[in-house]
Order: sequence, then C-alpha cells, then structure tokens
Amino acid sequence: MNTDILQFQSDYQEACHENILKRLTEEYRKPYPGYGSDSICEAAKEKTRKACHCPNAQVEFLVGGTQTNATVIDSFLPRHTLCGQRTYCGARSRSH
Repeated sequence: MNTDILQFQSDYQEACHENILKRLTEEYRKPYPGYGSDSICEAAKEKTRKACHCPNAQVEFLVGGTQTNATVIDSFLPRHTLCGQRTYCGARSRSH
C-alpha cells in the first residue's frame, strides 16, 4: 500500500498511531469502572468543554465507530422524506 497518501478504504486496515499504542500499553492493565465513567473519560469531557468554551456542556461518548459514524453522518445530511405521496414514515395517510 502506498504510504505517501492517506487511505480511507477502511479504518480496520491499520493499527493506531504509535503514540496511542504506547499509551494503551501503559494503561491496559489498570482497572477502570465502565466506559464513560472512568477518569480518562472525565478528563476528555473536561478537555471537550474547554475546547468548546462551554464549561457546563453535557458531554457524552458513543461506544463504537459505527455508532459514531452513523450519528455524525445523520447530523450532516439534510432531512429527506423517502416515502411516496400521502405516505408518512411508511404508513399510509388516513385520507385514503
């Protein structure tokens, strides 16, 4: 694979950046309560609030890349109705 350009076929084709791998190696034996309620997530929430200049923001995390991608894509794309005329969300209108 050509390493001179960024590849976006799949995020499963390569491992993470070496600095992330090093940090994971340092942390992986430490016990943590549950995703979203540990000290690392709390620190990330604070950094996010600070970066957004919103100290009281409610910051939540999604648990996987697929969920994250679907949420972000859904927020960027315009809303469209894919239903036919007189049809709403897959159900026929009562005016038929």
